[in-house]
Amino acid sequence: MAYKNWVKHQLRKLDTLDEELDETSMDDCAEVIYESARRASLEGNFKATQACKIRHGGVAPEIVRDVLAECLSHCESKSKPLLAVAEAAEQFNISKRTLYRLVQDGLPHSKARGAIRIKPQDLQSYLERQPTRPQQPSGESLFD
Repeated sequence: MAYKNWVKHQLRKLDTLDEELDETSMDDCAEVIYESARRASLEGNFKATQACKIRHGGVAPEIVRDVLAECLSHCESKSKPLLAVAEAAEQFNISKRTLYRLVQDGLPHSKARGAIRIKPQDLQSYLERQPTRPQQPSGESLFD
């Protein structure tokens, strides 16, 4: 929620900027986007973090406004808590090793102070899209 309020505040500040900007203002615009990405990551808002990726070319207030508006659209009013790897593995009955592999394979996640955090709904939908491996009939071994 703090991130959503910060984004709204930044959008209001952008509305008060003058039309003509000097180089310093362009640097300030880039800093707003970097700070937005940092804050979104800390709150586990993966989509907003991705929206903050700087596109090619300079950073003008119009670009910042577009990026922040997109970030705002990704803010959930009722967000579920993020899970640590151990919590997610336990909740979804998979190993931590498997979970790390899923992260490497593209499972949406965020990092807060170096620790991976996962939204339960992202993990659920990711697992639902994965092909299942055939189960061995009980009592039979691969080595018999």
